[in-house]
Amino acid sequence: MFQSVAGLRNMRAASAMLGCFVLAVVASGLLWMLLGRGGAAFLVSGLLALALIATGVHAAGVLLMDQARQIPMRTVSDAIVYGMWCIPKSIVLTLAMAIAFVAVYVVLYVLYFMCKMPGLGPLLYAIVFPVSVIAAGLAFSGLFVGSFMALAAIWEGATISGALAKAWGVLRYRLVETVLLSTVVMVLSSLVFSFVAGVLMTGFWPALGLSMSTIGESPRFLDAMGSSMMMGGMGRGGMGGYALAGMFGSAMLLSLMMTLVLQVWLLGISLVFLRVTEGLDVSVTEEALKTRLAEARQKAADMGHKAKEAAERARAQATQAMEERKVAAAAASPARSAPDAVAPHDKEAMPPVLAPAVEPARAPTCPACSATVSASDRFCGECGHPLAP
Repeated sequence: MFQSVAGLRNMRAASAMLGCFVLAVVASGLLWMLLGRGGAAFLVSGLLALALIATGVHAAGVLLMDQARQIPMRTVSDAIVYGMWCIPKSIVLTLAMAIAFVAVYVVLYVLYFMCKMPGLGPLLYAIVFPVSVIAAGLAFSGLFVGSFMALAAIWEGATISGALAKAWGVLRYRLVETVLLSTVVMVLSSLVFSFVAGVLMTGFWPALGLSMSTIGESPRFLDAMGSSMMMGGMGRGGMGGYALAGMFGSAMLLSLMMTLVLQVWLLGISLVFLRVTEGLDVSVTEEALKTRLAEARQKAADMGHKAKEAAERARAQATQAMEERKVAAAAASPARSAPDAVAPHDKEAMPPVLAPAVEPARAPTCPACSATVSASDRFCGECGHPLAP
């Protein structure tokens, strides 16, 4: 594993990674300023920088894997193109690892929920708690190491299913050896980081002090940088240009430091991967994984087909119900107007309706002698009986 330090001599990997890092700084900075320095601009420029950084890391990983395999290294342009193709694969691998991690914690949550049972809860908790600690630790460590092994498999040229199969094979059969070797690589990378950071910080403060005394202390250089970073301004008192130049130079130094450290770490991960997968047959695991993935895709397709059929049936039922309501409404309209409209042949069949007879009005008579009187008479002309008005 001490051969990991030889990654510092791989100039192709260094140029590919450092070039992508510098491009990420320049492109994201220009995009941030062009889009108005707002929250949306920061998000878009950050995603661009992340994509370029990932491309550089994958390109360097491919070149360092070629070095670890002792095969002729590809060109920097080919490595960068392959590094861009590695980004979607790494995203899928990250999602798969995240799903597995969440699944472990869901199982632990169910076990802890069962511990709430009255009576047996404390006894069950006494067993579940230590088991969950071990399970969570193994899951985190295994997924952490497995993700690196899967990345190394992608740099070697494996497909997503092949990378997952190799990572699972390493975790299943050679976990302890992988963890120990990865620890050695991390220690070496930490030592390189400490050395490079120490060299840079040793020269940073004298160079900063000399530049401040030469260019001018008022306003201060760091204050101008802070103003430009925090408020999105161009600095104060004419120091905006120096602030941006200082930020760019600091980003270049950080990119150089991360390039040197990652060269050691990436070559070490590649060497660990080649060591632990030597003689490891994962073809059966890969075929089983492909079968399960095919079954999952088939089930997803079947569920989608069933959902589509259910939606079509619901749409057909709704259309049929609407048509039935229209027919019922059309049948109810003539029924309501039937008493007002009678067919001609029905009129001929109906018997004639006779009007009731009207009796003629009778003339008034005297209540005493029954003689006929007029309505305007006040006394009867026959007997002189007074008549009511």
